[in-house]
Amino acid sequence: MRIAPGIYTDNVLDPAAVVGQEWQVILGHMLPNSVVTDRSVLCGGPHNGLLFLARPSKARQIVLPGLVVSVRQGRGPIEGDIALPGGLFQASPLRAVLENLLPSRAVRGKPARTLSDFELSNFIRGKFAGCDGNRLAELMGGVPRLVELLGLNDDLIPRAELMLKRILVADLDNAGQGVSLDGSVGKSKPIELEGPQGGAGGISESRPDLASELLDLLHLVSEGIGRVQPGAFMVDESEAKWTYRPFVEAFYMSGILDGMTDNGPLLKKALRSVMLAERGQDDSYFMRHYSLVSGRTDVTRDVNTSEKFISILKGLHSKFLGGSVEVSAGLFKDQSGAPSATALGSGPSVSDLLSIGFESIVGLESNLGFAIGLYVLISFIRPFEFANEQIASIVLNSVLSSVGECRIIFPVVDGNSEFSRLLTDRDSIDSGILINRFIARQESTGKSDYQDLGLVLKDIRVDISELEINP
Repeated sequence: MRIAPGIYTDNVLDPAAVVGQEWQVILGHMLPNSVVTDRSVLCGGPHNGLLFLARPSKARQIVLPGLVVSVRQGRGPIEGDIALPGGLFQASPLRAVLENLLPSRAVRGKPARTLSDFELSNFIRGKFAGCDGNRLAELMGGVPRLVELLGLNDDLIPRAELMLKRILVADLDNAGQGVSLDGSVGKSKPIELEGPQGGAGGISESRPDLASELLDLLHLVSEGIGRVQPGAFMVDESEAKWTYRPFVEAFYMSGILDGMTDNGPLLKKALRSVMLAERGQDDSYFMRHYSLVSGRTDVTRDVNTSEKFISILKGLHSKFLGGSVEVSAGLFKDQSGAPSATALGSGPSVSDLLSIGFESIVGLESNLGFAIGLYVLISFIRPFEFANEQIASIVLNSVLSSVGECRIIFPVVDGNSEFSRLLTDRDSIDSGILINRFIARQESTGKSDYQDLGLVLKDIRVDISELEINP
């Protein structure tokens, strides 16, 4: 009986059993130097009658008795791939991680070609079980080289690094090992955590890994951008429709709404700040925010090192607070103000957390993704004693403006926004929903007309009447 061109069997009763037993030899003859990859890395071969291969030829589908073989165009075997009997190869674990980050979707009842985030996370835990800090550093160093060898897009590099860090660093922490920035390993020390009322709770336990929590959140941003793949919302800020945009942005995002309920006088106060500032007689938080969002800041898409980012961030905070010593303008807290836990003992410094986070997102190709990533980084870490949400929003919009994309305006009330509140519920947050919420706000900002001050003020009065502002 003919199974495939040039391949025959005398088992006419159950040819599917022959294919099940001899698939490596059969496919090695038909498709030599193909690589078992994508979803098939879970079992290292066929599963539920499906097998996924990659080889440097046109995509095709081969139907054998009891087996459907889906072949996509890709790189043949490279260093690290494992030779199988018959002429096929098994993708190395790190190659499998990278190729399973490629987008795919289920078609006609068949599973998606690549693994889901949950499946890939379990694959990483299984393949790299017992990975120590040195091995993790080796893996991280191999990602860019392998991406180049496979001819994949560079935006996979930060996504892969985020996933490896968030899973393997967390596993090391759970095993009682701490990973330093240089990859060295040591035992974590028990520390005191704040109690529910903000004082010392007297609970001695291993420090929750804030770096892992941060990387989880930034992975959500990266994953969400990959899923949604938003286009660039380009605008020309020199157009007349944007005339009073800085006023509206400062009104909603400067913190002037905090604790206010009398909206009429509040608008008058904002307008008076602008007029007095023109005479050099006003130096309010509102006016400093207004000044920062009226022009360009140093936070642009071209910032490519964590050191430069941190320096600019401190400078922005100092400008916003007018250099005030009382509120530590331009100075970080000693420890992170992240909502999950405030460490009173040893732990990563604010600068370390900012560096880890920045380096994990700087490679994102999407300008919107990079801007949102910086917002999430600042909003989660809350590096300053005061005005964290305001600084996060300024950074977000500075990056967008630097590449000509539409800014995103949203209310900041009592030091929080709809996005910072969303980030506190990380267990139930969906990456696609997170990105789409930002996109919806961006579209709302872009559709508004800020040319007529009278209409702008009218819209603000209607809008803020719906805000829940605590006295």
